[in-house]
Amino acid sequence: MISPSHFLGLGKVMYSSGICWLSENCRLEDTEIYLTERLTRKKSAGDWPVVALEKLRSDYEFSPEEISLAENRDVLDPLAYEKLKQEQTPFFEYLQKKQLHLFSRHFNPEIEFIGHHEAHALSAEFMSPYEKALILVVDGAGSNATDLQQLPNHLKATPTNKTHYESMSLYALDKNAEVSLRPLKKLWHDYRNQNQGPWKVSDGLGMFYERAAEFIFNSNQAAGKVMGLASFGKAEGIISSRSEFIENLPFDKRFIGKTKKEWEASSSHDYFKNLAATVQTEFEKTILDFVKKAKEQYPDYENLILVGGCALNCTTNGKILSQKIFHSVYVPPFPGDGGISLGCAYSQLKKHQKKSSAVVSFEDQHGFLGPKSSIPTEDEILATFKDYKISKPDHLEQEVAEILKNEKIVAWFQGRSESGPRALGHRSLLASVDRKDLKSYLNQFVKFRESFRPYGCSVIYEKAHEFFEIDSGTHNPYMSFAVKVKAKYKERLDPVVHIDGSSRMQTVQSKTNPRFHKLLLEMDRLTGLPLLLNTSLNIMGEPICETIAELKIFFEQSVVDILVVEDYVIRK
Repeated sequence: MISPSHFLGLGKVMYSSGICWLSENCRLEDTEIYLTERLTRKKSAGDWPVVALEKLRSDYEFSPEEISLAENRDVLDPLAYEKLKQEQTPFFEYLQKKQLHLFSRHFNPEIEFIGHHEAHALSAEFMSPYEKALILVVDGAGSNATDLQQLPNHLKATPTNKTHYESMSLYALDKNAEVSLRPLKKLWHDYRNQNQGPWKVSDGLGMFYERAAEFIFNSNQAAGKVMGLASFGKAEGIISSRSEFIENLPFDKRFIGKTKKEWEASSSHDYFKNLAATVQTEFEKTILDFVKKAKEQYPDYENLILVGGCALNCTTNGKILSQKIFHSVYVPPFPGDGGISLGCAYSQLKKHQKKSSAVVSFEDQHGFLGPKSSIPTEDEILATFKDYKISKPDHLEQEVAEILKNEKIVAWFQGRSESGPRALGHRSLLASVDRKDLKSYLNQFVKFRESFRPYGCSVIYEKAHEFFEIDSGTHNPYMSFAVKVKAKYKERLDPVVHIDGSSRMQTVQSKTNPRFHKLLLEMDRLTGLPLLLNTSLNIMGEPICETIAELKIFFEQSVVDILVVEDYVIRK
């Protein structure tokens, strides 16, 4: 039997589907994540990963014998989902025609199924900066209990006539142990029909937040907006049952429009703000209580990793960090379902190599795991932008800092793309916070976002504690924590300060992002602030730009008139 040289994870999830190509050397720099949304340009796309597999096949030549495969889909086993698709359309015939049939268990029973929360935990293990930690997984809905027969009996769902789904799971990570990842606790939830309203409801924490997003914004993908809006409202009452709370909402107030303009014209803003605050408060209380009890129950674990879609709630994460429940807290760059394919791929590496991945120190952490083919060549840059003014400065960071100081907004495109939902200095729109109309200008002319949503910023790691209420040496490489801004800097940093006085900031280190770090140092030299507003290189409703072809489209349609692509500055 040929030992596999690569491990392929198939994230056939409902949202943010994709694949992960992991080599036997298990190095972060050789790991590639192909997200469906970046290839189809449909944000959070959950399509079966046809385009991702076709892109991988165009990037690499490989035979089935060289790879080991694992897969996951939330809520429903991938094969069960594919059989449902086959009932509606000749799906299996389509896969054969595309020569992708070997990536379905219908044709290839060697593909291993990995539970949803286990896949999340495995992705956290792969990225972990710790030898030993507790891993908390929280999301909308994981795998159903019937697909997880190998769980220890004490973790299984209580048998009923309903289907149970993973809601919260706690794992113990110890990279030096014979079994590096062990499930410790698992909470389940089920669904029931509402007496009113269009949804099924449950007491699951992630689903509770998702239903609130649907009520306020008519989108179950708007949890980030709920988090931003919450600071403008006042929490009302104590929630004894999350499902009953959702069921008893006044559905005549529910937003049913589609556009930002329609939402802004709604007469229910005050209600929406208070509802968001109430939901966020319940979410924070539940998570904080769980984390505190976990620390009490497992005192030997000094570090905590948060993963699952709910780990994108940087407000809650910031409170866990500030309360110092654990010595250190970490969130991977792709805690949501975009990281499921990595967890699946890594499961196969562990299976065949019988070992855990090495610790990824904070100094080596980065989230730039987009396909290597997303890096443009010099010839591609010159050909794509031949009709524009192109220069190649000897001191690029110094020149760009001068541009930013003069209140220009810069589209910054470097290396491989970010694999998570947040721009971290490879696919970013950058601006100096000294521009006083900055936030309104971005909202009105560039990003087209709602006014209540905060912007994040990037700051050099060495000086972050001077501007934010964090300890010296605190790592926040993926904008995972909203932290308080020091009082004396609130006015000057206003464009990146939320109404609650916090900022979703990113700490930048020279080893993993040297050019971006050097740019921030130049900003410090020119302005006395080693930081910049940093938002994703896209407009609202679209994925982050992956390739320079997409960057050109953005440039042609945007008021932004300065691009920095690798070594080049491009002007309209």
